[in-house]
Order: sequence, then C-alpha cells, then structure tokens
Amino acid sequence: MEQPHLGKRISKLRKDKCFTQQELAEQCKVSVRTLQRIENGVVIPRAYTVRAIFAALGCDFPEKDDLLMKINFERENNALANNTVNLKPTKRPLTINNNRIAEYMNISFYHIKIFLRNLQRDKFYSAINIGGLAIGMTVSVLILALIYHEWSFDRFHAKEKQIYVAYTRPVWDGVIQ
Repeated sequence: MEQPHLGKRISKLRKDKCFTQQELAEQCKVSVRTLQRIENGVVIPRAYTVRAIFAALGCDFPEKDDLLMKINFERENNALANNTVNLKPTKRPLTINNNRIAEYMNISFYHIKIFLRNLQRDKFYSAINIGGLAIGMTVSVLILALIYHEWSFDRFHAKEKQIYVAYTRPVWDGVIQ
C-alpha cells in the first residue's frame, strides 16, 4: 500500500518550513531513510511517527479540512496491521483514546521484547536479580503472614476485648530477667 498524499503533504510542509530531510529526521527522532520512504509513499508510517513529524513541523494532525485523510490513514494502518483490506468506510469515530491504547500496547510489546533479549544476553546478572526479587517477595509474604497471625490471636472469643495476657518475669539475684 502506498501513501502518496501523506508523503506529498509532509514534503510540502517540510519545504515550506525550509527544513532539510536531515534536520526534520533529527527533530522527529527517525532515520533519514525512513523519512525519505514516507515522503515517497513507499511505506505506511505508524501513527506516532506521523504525529512526531507533524509536531516537528508545527502542524496539527489532522487539520479540520483533512479529516478524510485521517480516516483513510487510520483505515490503511489498521488494514496493514491486520493483513486485511477494509473496503468499507469506518462507522465508529476515531478517537484519541483508541490510538493511545494501540500505542501503549506497541510500547509494551517492545519493552517485553527488550526484557527477553536482555535476559538471554546477561543470564548470570538476570538470575541474580530475579533470585533476589523472589527472595524479597517471599520474605515479605512471610512477614505479612506472621503479622496477620499475631493480630488474629484470640479473635474467635465473643468478648475478645476483655482478654488480657499476663506475663511473669523471673527475678534472679535482684535483677529482672
């Protein structure tokens, strides 16, 4: 799938602001090659990439007159993600929350992937960290169980508030033990 309208729009806005592709790529934190491919319509960029580009260019995405472009952009992104082609118009309105959920899920999967790679690369260090975490959690659960046991002592009596514990201390050679 191609995105010629989006690429042309980004290219026109970039030239109007007198930015080179290198300068815009640095501000958006994308590679120059990715920006070239977006402007040429070769790739369909992710929604957060487009937002970063438009933010660097000082434009809102979409502007009021480009709502149709946004709907087509989102539809094509969804079709690409699902490997399907959606020929019917979208009936539900596109909201910011739906896009944020998708972005957070992408970010979460990215972090899980990085975690698993680090786990494979630094096995000994990871084993120490995971072992320490397991021991700490186990000790915490045991302490909580002990506190719960102490607080629940003699709670089954009807007059539990009137129960007292008497302690005796032995005295040896005039010293209380």
